[in-house]
Amino acid sequence: MPKPGNIPDSFVDALESLANWLQNSHIPYSIIGGVAVSFIANPRTTQDIDSVIWLDIAKLDDFLASGSDYGFVSRLSDAAEFARQSRVLLLRHFPSSVDIDISLAATPFEQELLDRALTISLGNFSVNIPPGGFDYHRSHSCPEHRLYRYLQYN
Repeated sequence: MPKPGNIPDSFVDALESLANWLQNSHIPYSIIGGVAVSFIANPRTTQDIDSVIWLDIAKLDDFLASGSDYGFVSRLSDAAEFARQSRVLLLRHFPSSVDIDISLAATPFEQELLDRALTISLGNFSVNIPPGGFDYHRSHSCPEHRLYRYLQYN
């Protein structure tokens, strides 16, 4: 079982709040990036928590509003408009001061990531990560990782 001790306490607090928010909102999600990799390998230096979610863009304003119940605030004055244009929510977990970057999934590639996500227990809470902790978003942008993914799944 992965141990939250691989990541700083402030990240564990933010991660627990994020997981609770997304799970209670019934939003398909996966933690990605450095934090996800830290669950299966040596911790990787990271400045934030990255996640990908599947959210009907028409529900974006209500979703953002519900985040305040879990300690999340926007890092931008108009987070919803920025997210509609860029498909990225830039948030901060106010109690821990940890930045949260949430990608709004829209492609079959991202849908596959969410469909195949694994739930891991971290003691008092659980989170979803890509299968094997594989850093899916890096695979999408780096030729070597795309080749790895192709060889792994074909």
